[in-house]
Amino acid sequence: MENKINTSFILRKSKIRQDGKSPIIMRMTINKEIVDISTGMKVEEKGWCNKKDCAKGSGYDANRINKALGELKVKVFKIFDELNYKGVFITGELLKQYLKGNVSIDKKLIGTFKEFINVEEVKFARGASNKGKDTLRHYKSSLRKLEDFLASSNKASISLNNLTENFLVEYGNYMAYTEGLSHNTVQNHLKKLKTVLSSAFKNGVMKQNIFASHVFTYKEPETAYLEDAELKILEEMEFGKEYLGMARDFFLFCCRTGLSFCDLETVHQAYIKKMPNCDWEWVVGCRGKTGEQFTVPLFSDAKMIIEKYKNHPVSLSRGTFFPIPSLKNYNKYLKIVAEECGISKNISSHVARHTFATKLFSLGISREAIGKMLGHKSVKTTQVYAKVVPLKIINEMQTLFELEGGLLKNVS
Repeated sequence: MENKINTSFILRKSKIRQDGKSPIIMRMTINKEIVDISTGMKVEEKGWCNKKDCAKGSGYDANRINKALGELKVKVFKIFDELNYKGVFITGELLKQYLKGNVSIDKKLIGTFKEFINVEEVKFARGASNKGKDTLRHYKSSLRKLEDFLASSNKASISLNNLTENFLVEYGNYMAYTEGLSHNTVQNHLKKLKTVLSSAFKNGVMKQNIFASHVFTYKEPETAYLEDAELKILEEMEFGKEYLGMARDFFLFCCRTGLSFCDLETVHQAYIKKMPNCDWEWVVGCRGKTGEQFTVPLFSDAKMIIEKYKNHPVSLSRGTFFPIPSLKNYNKYLKIVAEECGISKNISSHVARHTFATKLFSLGISREAIGKMLGHKSVKTTQVYAKVVPLKIINEMQTLFELEGGLLKNVS
């Protein structure tokens, strides 16, 4: 339910004091619940304007009262907006407790992390979040990692205001040395924690931003991709179990189109477009992760995979082309597929996307075109694929041979 609030100021006439003044009450209607809160101020009945909810006149007392009432109203709406942002269903009693300062802001770390995810999931469901389905899944994974660390160090109930910069060092060391995570993976988990804590700091429930002086560092990753020979092995392999063959087919489709897992899950007939002056169809859609449009040619090998699965019962029930398993199972199946094919590389869903981009780059396709096909916001994102690969070296050396009449000059 969407939270709603209306406020007004009234006089409580039944409690007229000996001095002839009545207490001013703030009346709030919150989700159809009426709640009265004392403002601590009084005014004579003849000095009150019911129509404008304020003290009459421009004298010192009237100005003082009206200024205080205005500040109180601003405070109420600020608290209301903060609670509403967090996805809390607000009651009159809850708001009264916040106004009185009876609600502790010394919140627990794990509870804050869970609350952040819940709020983003609500916003995602409403189409108002800048975090996609996969991103939220990564936040949940990061939460589990944090819970493991806190449990191992007897800090499960640690509160936000007991966190220090040394906590970040301990957490980073735990992930690197106890869990054996790579440097970049550790940085990614810390970055998600920073997002959560920065939100808490911004909302006033955390006194210090412990990430203020923290510097994130990243190492250039070795991007795994499959060579043509490895792709041929995948294509020709016969698997004894149907789910392995399906995982292989979905992986090959992504190798031919560059789609990420979350986009593979949703691709359907409306994604298929015809372009002017073009003999083939295209896959056109918006990335679930960033909202950026991707535009990819749909060649025969990828189209054959669509035809193979579009009438599968699960595909029909979902209204999509493919009966995709969960990401966890999909990656697990791909590891078995690689093992049965004798491929030593650590294959995952994202390797297909890397394979697509690297292949295009090796064939001389521009970074701008590759970025458009992948749905990248910036060419800088595409830069990771712009590596020198053997096929590109061969192509460029072949050009040199042709220029030199088939003979390379011996350069000492």
